[in-house]
Amino acid sequence: MPRGASGDEGARAWAHRDDVLGHGACCGDRRIGDLCHGQGRDAGHDPRHRTGKRAFRHHLQRHRSGLDPHRILEPGRDRRRPPHPGGPPRPPRRDCQRRPVSGVGWLQLSDRADDRGRWRQHDTGIQGGALSAPHVAIVGAGVIGAAVAFRLARAGARVTVVDAGLPAAQASGRSFGWINASFFLNAAHFALRSEAMAAHHRLDADLPHGTTTWPGCLWWEETGEAFDRTEARLRGLGYPVAVLDRQALAARLPHMAAIPDRALHFPTEGVTDTARLTRRLLAASGAEVWTGCPVTGVETASGRACGLRLASGRIGADHVVLAAGTGTPDLLAPLGIALALPDRPGVLVATRPLARVLDPVIVTPDQEIRQDAAGRLIAPAAASHQSDRADRLAAPPGVLADATIERLRAMFPGQAIALESATVGWRPVPADGLPVIGAAPLPGLWLAVMHSGATLCALAGEIMAAMILKGETHPLAAPFAATRPGLDRITAG
Repeated sequence: MPRGASGDEGARAWAHRDDVLGHGACCGDRRIGDLCHGQGRDAGHDPRHRTGKRAFRHHLQRHRSGLDPHRILEPGRDRRRPPHPGGPPRPPRRDCQRRPVSGVGWLQLSDRADDRGRWRQHDTGIQGGALSAPHVAIVGAGVIGAAVAFRLARAGARVTVVDAGLPAAQASGRSFGWINASFFLNAAHFALRSEAMAAHHRLDADLPHGTTTWPGCLWWEETGEAFDRTEARLRGLGYPVAVLDRQALAARLPHMAAIPDRALHFPTEGVTDTARLTRRLLAASGAEVWTGCPVTGVETASGRACGLRLASGRIGADHVVLAAGTGTPDLLAPLGIALALPDRPGVLVATRPLARVLDPVIVTPDQEIRQDAAGRLIAPAAASHQSDRADRLAAPPGVLADATIERLRAMFPGQAIALESATVGWRPVPADGLPVIGAAPLPGLWLAVMHSGATLCALAGEIMAAMILKGETHPLAAPFAATRPGLDRITAG
């Protein structure tokens, strides 16, 4: 809502503004002060239909809204103000759309959505009040970008999220969704993932989103001495783990055909629907989300990132965050920054809904499986998908999906297991397999590229917000700096 307005007054002001400016003036199709469609030279000029600050003030005065019109729009140095005074210039509506998220309305700060609405700062020099908060532009509307947007906005930043597609349209919409620290590459990675699990609980408290549950995990991916080593290693790190025998497992997995002699139980692990979580985070952040807007480059000035280039315009920003997954290297290359992301394709299978047969995540030598809230069995086509380093699929996606369905039918005999979907996702796995999070070599530019986003997203949001807004470096993030050696090349193995 306009600065200086609140509650019912703000709602009236926005209603009046639409009467004067027309709804299109809120949607980036023209600048304030221009004529609405059909009111230019071709249609003939009618002064009553003139849009702009003066018309809006006059209308407010006539309707006695109780607002001081001089506090609505503050003058800037550039008389050609953007569609939303104080906001970034918006590309034409035909190219970029502000998308509604189911049940929560428009994803934006500056329209009349709720009491989070406020004018946005732009590089025209508009200053004052809420406009002094830094403006952060985030590339990528996946779960990492959404979590960063949520924490930045909660800390007072003004946030714009830009994506070539829809929220969670890439890897975040094709995620197994397992939240864990039982998989890790080194001690620092374990510490990061463990804290990320705690961050999910903090996120649950701040945003009761209903997309994350904590059913635990039953693991028998390895046997014999390898099983014992995994148990000992996790116990030594203080990770909650217990060994369950066949009888205990049979009680927990009554629908499974083959029960192992023993399994590790990780009681604190969870699952999340990453696509739903992404949408909830974006909506709750109040950030403005532009979809269908491919970013063509990062704007720089005086040796610093200062915005984004789009096919249809530009966005000025104080900070730029690249959370664009596998699209990140192409945005970095023109800046002279190399980030190697090996190809890591994966197929995720979902069955048609069926009766409840499974509560925990289960990890066998051949398959990882969970059952979602709707009853679908969710299963990666590759065994040990978290450590999968294949740079190509072993077979066409349809063949892999059919083989996965056959394994599931053998594991749960008597169940009507049928394929509902099989999706291919390209996982953003840096060359050394570890997350990249923190400042890029270019001032004002920040990177958040990692797998698995399902586990790490909540902590990534906290870390990035503290770094960008407070200059604080999280102690667990130091080993994953964007400037560490080896990120510019893909090594064998």
